[in-house]
Amino acid sequence: MTAFFGILTTSAGYDSENDLAALVKSVSSNPHDVLHHWNDPAIALVQATYHVTPESQNELLPLYNREAGLVIAGNIRLDNRDQLFTKLTIPHAMRQKMGDAELILAAYKKWQEDCVHHLLGDYIFAIWDKQKRELFCCNDHMGNRSLFYYADGQKIIFSSDIQAIKTIPGIKTAPNYNRLAKLVDSDLYHLEQEESWFKNIYQLLPATVLTAGAHGVKTHRYWRPELGEELKFKDDEEYREAFREIFFETVSCRLRSGFPVTALLSGGLDSSSVVSVAAKILEKQNKELHVFSAVLPDENDPIFKDERYYINLFKSFPNVTIHYSAPPDKGFLSHMDKLNNLSSPGISSRHFLVRDFYEKAKGLNSRVILDGLFGELSATNYGEGFYAELFSRFKWRLLWEELNARKMLVGDSIAIQLRSQVVKPFIPDFFKTSYRERDKVDININGYNFFQPLFAEELKQRAASLKNNKNIDIFKIAPNQRTNQFALFKGRHEKGSEGPIPGSAEFRYPFTDKRLMEFCLNAPSTLKVRNGYKRSLVRIGLDGILPSEIQWRNTKCPFSPDYLRRYNAQIGQAREFFNTIKNNDPVRELIDVEKMKIYANLPIADNETDKFKKQLALLHLPKAIYTICFLRQFKEFQL
Repeated sequence: MTAFFGILTTSAGYDSENDLAALVKSVSSNPHDVLHHWNDPAIALVQATYHVTPESQNELLPLYNREAGLVIAGNIRLDNRDQLFTKLTIPHAMRQKMGDAELILAAYKKWQEDCVHHLLGDYIFAIWDKQKRELFCCNDHMGNRSLFYYADGQKIIFSSDIQAIKTIPGIKTAPNYNRLAKLVDSDLYHLEQEESWFKNIYQLLPATVLTAGAHGVKTHRYWRPELGEELKFKDDEEYREAFREIFFETVSCRLRSGFPVTALLSGGLDSSSVVSVAAKILEKQNKELHVFSAVLPDENDPIFKDERYYINLFKSFPNVTIHYSAPPDKGFLSHMDKLNNLSSPGISSRHFLVRDFYEKAKGLNSRVILDGLFGELSATNYGEGFYAELFSRFKWRLLWEELNARKMLVGDSIAIQLRSQVVKPFIPDFFKTSYRERDKVDININGYNFFQPLFAEELKQRAASLKNNKNIDIFKIAPNQRTNQFALFKGRHEKGSEGPIPGSAEFRYPFTDKRLMEFCLNAPSTLKVRNGYKRSLVRIGLDGILPSEIQWRNTKCPFSPDYLRRYNAQIGQAREFFNTIKNNDPVRELIDVEKMKIYANLPIADNETDKFKKQLALLHLPKAIYTICFLRQFKEFQL
């Protein structure tokens, strides 16, 4: 993956030469095609470029425009190149080979900081303006890429890879307990946090601009999502045409690559929608689409079922090739050598599957993997609040028809639906909060309860303080579908995403496209729940494109159906991991190692049904180990 780094000198007494050498050494360890750096007395930029788009192969970053006195580094994919070419009057002869970074420089030269209002895509970039003596950094609308920064009065260090900042001599950092607090209070997942998992290192939030220079470091949001007017369509066909236009464009933009594009296919509605449309687009270009699907090693497994039946429906697509992923002898403790320098303890216990996807993509010379994540924010939203909305608008006949249709479809009784989907959204917030706090207690008893009691209490106090000092908007179901969907959209935008574990390919998420999200947010709620089917927006929109058995399904197998079997195969390694932690080990000050030893000896069946045991295996025990691995990066937690 492309990585870039920079050091801006803010003190005359600071010599960046040694730090620059450390940066170059750090970045050279990242997979890259070209390593290049640029510097002047005030700033140094280093970039390890991993070519992905066709135009990137013609760019050498950092790119210096001597005439304008501008230099840019970044990881950029622009989705509105044609619009920018027109606005900037770029000659046609230059357009095909012009890279995205050069295009952003042209936009900055014309509009300065206002250039951010003209950009669309996935990007993170840094521009040094020699005339202003100012650094200008920007993240895209949804924060699909990361930038971190550190400032100490003498220098400002910024990087797309947080680990690189740590390599600079003299950087003082420690685990950030404010972020660890989110492991004991789930409310903090809704909190806007510029703080990273490393103390004194900050992250640039989505739709945020950073400027730095003699004035220090300043950040501001240049865009926030808004709930617009409800879209009107005369009938389903008009809606379907509008949806397909934007969704095909959304997927098409993410197919732009100088290398073969691959995709994840789980057999569910989200990934199947992306794969169906991508395959149709690539078929017209006489190109194949290779997809990766997590399945059981044995399709005739006597205990578990996977999604193979639905996945295999795509064998009818002439240009789709399916690659099954069932890595032998892999599980939550595989690839332990890669857990020594975690950027956060928040990796998934199913990371072994993601690593297998990377390996398969590499074998196909693919540098792009399409992923159907975040569909619930846009086209596959579940329509929460729709039934209550019908009730409040006195559309009782339609409500009764929908409740009955839902009952016939999935068996939910009318009484349960009325209580949970109609009455509950009207309960005053005070009572909702009380019930939620009660439920959270249950979650914390059975959830991330691996901290020492005293430290867990300290984290809870930190969480309470953070919530009191910052405006935190906790999601509570409202009696209006679009209001609820907007809250999900806003929540994702406010806090951004940590992204997948690093690898040799770039994950792209069509459902996070700003245009698609705004369209789906403002689509009528009657298109999102229809005839008992939730997530109807995409079912209606892709009618005739999605395989019909997937289009109308309401079931889904787990992403890794044999996870508990894999867990049991590696639990011995987990016991050994905890047993080797000595009594004087400093991690014991934070982690209740003895409790984890007990949990590691708790018998869990391959087909376990007990909720606590399943949560322990899937989340609790792996997270304890990943947190210990994360802490080992810091001297105070090393023996």
